[in-house]
Amino acid sequence: MPRMHRLPRRLSFSDLYSDEEFCGELGRVMLAAGMLETELRSYLATSVSVRNADRCSLGGLARTTKDHNLLQDLHASLALLVKQRNSLAHRVHSILSGALYDELLPESDLIDSDVSLFTERAWQLARDFRSVAELVAKRGVLPEQSSRKGNRGMTPSQRMQRTHSHVTSRAGRAHGPRHAARR
Repeated sequence: MPRMHRLPRRLSFSDLYSDEEFCGELGRVMLAAGMLETELRSYLATSVSVRNADRCSLGGLARTTKDHNLLQDLHASLALLVKQRNSLAHRVHSILSGALYDELLPESDLIDSDVSLFTERAWQLARDFRSVAELVAKRGVLPEQSSRKGNRGMTPSQRMQRTHSHVTSRAGRAHGPRHAARR
């Protein structure tokens, strides 16, 4: 009797959701995107005055660097990273259900074994985020900032921590590690 082979079926959201490797890589993408957000906030805190930078999305931070002509050689990379992260984070279900088309994550002709395609894309995206975050961190000290007393030898994240450690709320209460005893 001939052996029956299982026919591949269309890739579904459940295939991705239940795949531990994909979910692990997706988590790495989100962590690396958060790292880039932190480095961009730190960089902007030492470069320009940005209103509510702590509430800006990754896309908003990337636009701010462009608006202020900062990190000019990274504008294309930042825009692409934002687009890829948004596709992966917000559109996967809609794409797989056929409700939305996205050129970065095509849904046509994908079968259940194509989970590896999404896993590889997530793996690469996490690496790209980390690489760009590290580039931004290296540029964190601008020439005019490096001579400022107290900023020498500090990483962008440390400068941001220092900058935000003495913020006072509208109610007059101090926030941050320096003022913890006053709360």
